[in-house]
Amino acid sequence: MRRRRRRTSRPLPYTRRPPVIHHRVTLRRTAL
Repeated sequence: MRRRRRRTSRPLPYTRRPPVIHHRVTLRRTAL
């Protein structure tokens, strides 16, 4: 469990990818 704390140290790059996928989901909802 202590090794997982080091991975959260770099949450900036990982959180930047999810927003991009979320944007595509909202675009598909407006297309419906």
